Amino acid sequence: VLDNKSQIEKFKHSSKVVLDPSTGLMWQKKTDGIERNWKDAKRYCESLELDGFNNWELPSKPVLSMMTAKQNIFDEFKRGGWFWTSTPNRKKNGSAAMIGFKSKYNGFSPIKDKYLVRCVRNINE
Repeated sequence: VLDNKSQIEKFKHSSKVVLDPSTGLMWQKKTDGIERNWKDAKRYCESLELDGFNNWELPSKPVLSMMTAKQNIFDEFKRGGWFWTSTPNRKKNGSAAMIGFKSKYNGFSPIKDKYLVRCVRNINE
């Protein structure tokens, strides 16, 4: 839970990021629309610089799944798409979790498949 009101206010109206004060997470507000394989999705987040921050990461399955109920905080562009998570499939090598925001379906897909990416960062780090 955030107690840093000035940081919340600063990014409330940003066109590039959105804050979820209940979790302390800052999200990429609008996906770039490019579908990537899993490894490229992770690299994209790790190299992303947005609103002066460069400590972005691909969200885990539980974190991204939680946001399906809050998806209206994101830009409408491709909001209902399929997104990668950072969670690998522990039972089957070469696959990772993905989530469909419109269908709210989540499952595993081969890491060579291509899905959208929405990066996240913890504002307390």
